[in-house]
Amino acid sequence: MLAHVDVNSAHVSFERVFRPDLEAVPTVVLSNNDGMVVAASREAKALGLDLGKPWFELRPHADRLGVRALSSNYELYGDMSRRTMDVLARFTPDLEIYSIDEAFLKISPKIARDPAAMTDLGRDIRSTLRRLIGVPVYVGIAETRTLAKLSNRAAKKLDVFTGVCVWPATRPQRRHRLMSSLPVSESGVSPLASSGAWWRLESRRSRISPQPIQSESARHSTSW
Repeated sequence: MLAHVDVNSAHVSFERVFRPDLEAVPTVVLSNNDGMVVAASREAKALGLDLGKPWFELRPHADRLGVRALSSNYELYGDMSRRTMDVLARFTPDLEIYSIDEAFLKISPKIARDPAAMTDLGRDIRSTLRRLIGVPVYVGIAETRTLAKLSNRAAKKLDVFTGVCVWPATRPQRRHRLMSSLPVSESGVSPLASSGAWWRLESRRSRISPQPIQSESARHSTSW
């Protein structure tokens, strides 16, 4: 069983540790030479500021909305990432650093047998990182990396999970909706794979009867 831990809007969250005045303020972080938006807070995303867009196009709109824009500080992000991973290493001897703001933790067999214990572990990870580092994270727990990332996405998108989604403890109907709504680009599977390949594979692994993949239009209208 694996836990996938992801720092929410990492670059912005790292900046906010030292800039509490930015808390709850729509904030974006820009690329080298302030060329484009590479990170955005939840508040900024809610205003329609998309990642990867040229900043000169977004700036007039952002200025009107009171969005704060920061130049990238890679030294800070690297240091905060190391601190975050050092704390995560306290929870397991088997830590896989996936990126600057993501990691997989192997869960001990004893905890993996108990969904309630896995939920408590996820909550402990969240509260410890918030207390020691000052960053918000989401936790998804499942049997495979793909399902753990999907669980993390659910923990981030759905308030019902309060930041921690344990896949084995999630109702089958909700699992189906989550899996059918996940774009292939976010599944951790190569884009060259067929649109339903990862779905069928993970459905078998988690012993869920697969359902047809929804069309793109239906996917966007899925009720969580």
